[in-house]
Amino acid sequence: MSEPQAAQESPGRAVAKVLESSDMRGKFMEALPPDIPPDRFTRVVITAINMRPELLDADRQSLYTSCLRAAQDGLLPDGREGVLNIYNTNVGTKERPQWVKKVQWMPMVEGVIKQMAKAGISVYAATVHAHDKIRMWNDDRGQHIEHEPAMFTTDSGPMIGVYARGVDRNGNVQIEAMNIDEINQARKASKNANGAIFEQWPDRMAQKTVLHRLRKRMAILDPKIAEDMRRAEIDDLDVDDDDIPPPPVKTEMPQAGQRPRALQAVVDHGQPPDEYEDIPSPAQAPAPQRRASAGPPVPPPDDGVDF
Repeated sequence: MSEPQAAQESPGRAVAKVLESSDMRGKFMEALPPDIPPDRFTRVVITAINMRPELLDADRQSLYTSCLRAAQDGLLPDGREGVLNIYNTNVGTKERPQWVKKVQWMPMVEGVIKQMAKAGISVYAATVHAHDKIRMWNDDRGQHIEHEPAMFTTDSGPMIGVYARGVDRNGNVQIEAMNIDEINQARKASKNANGAIFEQWPDRMAQKTVLHRLRKRMAILDPKIAEDMRRAEIDDLDVDDDDIPPPPVKTEMPQAGQRPRALQAVVDHGQPPDEYEDIPSPAQAPAPQRRASAGPPVPPPDDGVDF
C-alpha cells in the first residue's frame, strides 16, 4: 500500500490519493456491508482527517489499517459511530524504547449500538446523575428499570452511574448497571484512562463500558458481530505499565469503596459516593500509551468531535 510518488504534494493530498485509489477502494468494497458504499466511506474518512490533521503525522500504515478495521466493523469514523485515535506506541523494548505515533480505530457508543442492532438486539445506554430518580428491580418476570432524568433543571448533579438495557428478538430483557466506583475502576483498566476522550466525554465512555458488559449477557449468534464487538472491547483495555515512558505523570483517580455498592443503593441515598472526584483536566493528563503488537497492525478525531 505505497503512496504515490509526488514530492510536491501535501501530506493530505497524498493520503487522499491512496484512500481514493482503485486498490484501496477494492479493499473497502470487500470489507464494507452493502448499506455503506465505498465512496461514502472514503469521503467520511477524508473528512475525519481534515477535522484532525495530526492524523497525517502518525504512522501511515496504521492509518490505512485502522480505516480497514472500521470498514470491517461496518461503521463510519465520523466521531459518532467511531473515531480514529492516535497513540504513542513503543516499537522498541522497555530498556530501549522507540516511540511512534500510531492510529487506532475505536468504535463509540452509537457504533456499539449499531453492531448490536445487526445482531437483532435493541439496546440503549443512559447516564444517571445525583438528582435523577431511578428504580431497578428483579422479579419473576425479569429485570426492570424506571429512570426519570432531572433534565429541566440547571443542576442535575454529578454523574453517579450508567446503565444499559437490551431486548433480544424474543423479547427477553437484560439490564446492566454500574455505579461511579465501577466506572472509575473500568477507566483505570483502559489505555485511554488519561486521554482527551475521557476528559471531554466521560459519560459517553462510561456508557460504552456498560454496553460492553451488557453485550456479554446477550445472545449474539452471528460469529462475525460477536468477534467485532469482542475485539473492540479488547482494544479499549489493551494497556501495559511498561508502555508508559518515564517519568510517569501522576493523575489523581477516585478510589473504589471498600464495599461494593449497587447503583440503586447510591441513588436511594441521593448522594454520589464519597470517593467521587472531578475528572482531571486535560492539562494534567498524559497522552495515552499503547504497546506495539507483534502481529499485523491493529486495524479512529476526538478533541473536537461530537460523539
